[in-house]
Amino acid sequence: CTAILFAFAHWPVRLSRYGWIVTFMTMTFAVSIWLLLLGIQRGRRLYGYFAGVAAGVGLYSYLGARICLLSLLGFFVLDGLYRRDRSILKQGIALATGVATVGFPLFCYYLIKPKALWVRTDELSIFSSHDPLGTLVENIWRHALMFHLTGGTFARDNFPGLPARKAAMVPSSDQTSTDG
Repeated sequence: CTAILFAFAHWPVRLSRYGWIVTFMTMTFAVSIWLLLLGIQRGRRLYGYFAGVAAGVGLYSYLGARICLLSLLGFFVLDGLYRRDRSILKQGIALATGVATVGFPLFCYYLIKPKALWVRTDELSIFSSHDPLGTLVENIWRHALMFHLTGGTFARDNFPGLPARKAAMVPSSDQTSTDG
């Protein structure tokens, strides 16, 4: 049943067009969260360590993995600040140890070449534009209209120039008639 859903669903096809980078990062983040939840539920730090290993492997895939890792570490910091029971911090330490173990070569590379850490970030930043506010407003505007009014020109997202919810792609009730 799941195979049939994935065969006809839009998102697996769309994500597969990105290549391995984004989908691999998503998988490692999901595995990391799963292992963390197991570790928290069972009280075993080894799961937290392997969650860190999964998150560390994800760092080698895509820029967004840094944000995913920060969200995991931020969870432990916030949880440690607002709960009296500090036993969950042991899971956070295990996670950080796993990340440090796997990410050590990457961290050493960034120490040798610190500019490499921000190369892709600078390419994607709206602040590298001559008009950052205009770029932000244009991006919000395009995303707000992309489903029903006008689409982008990138064929990965939709048919170029057509909305993502074009009537030819998603039949509406007024187009599907039962009378012959």
